[in-house]
Amino acid sequence: RAGLVAPDETTFSYLEGRRGSPVGSAWEQALDHWRSLATDEGAHFDTTVTLDGGDIEPCVTWGTNPAQSVPVSGRVPDPADATSEAAREQTERALRYMDLDAGTALADVSLDRV
Repeated sequence: RAGLVAPDETTFSYLEGRRGSPVGSAWEQALDHWRSLATDEGAHFDTTVTLDGGDIEPCVTWGTNPAQSVPVSGRVPDPADATSEAAREQTERALRYMDLDAGTALADVSLDRV
C-alpha cells in the first residue's frame, strides 16, 4: 500500500492497533512524525491529478500475487493470451497452484479462504 496524500486522522485511525503498527510511546512518536509530513503552505505542484474512481470496478486476484487480478465480473485469463513466454509460464503456474481453469468466471469460483 502507498499513501499519495498527507496522512490525516482517517489514516491514523486505520493504522492504530493493526499488526505492524507502532504501539505505546512508539505510536505517539510515529503520530508526531506523520503529522509533520503535511504539504507546506503555498507549495507548488508540477501536476495535479484528479481521479474519479466511481467507474472502477472492484478487482480480485485469481492468482498468487496482486498483479494477477481482474475485475470481479471478469474471467480467469488464458495463458495463451500472455504477452510473453515468461508471462504465459507464470500464468500457468498460478492456475495450477490455485486449481483454476482459464476462462472461468470469477463469480463461479468458490472462496475457501479470505
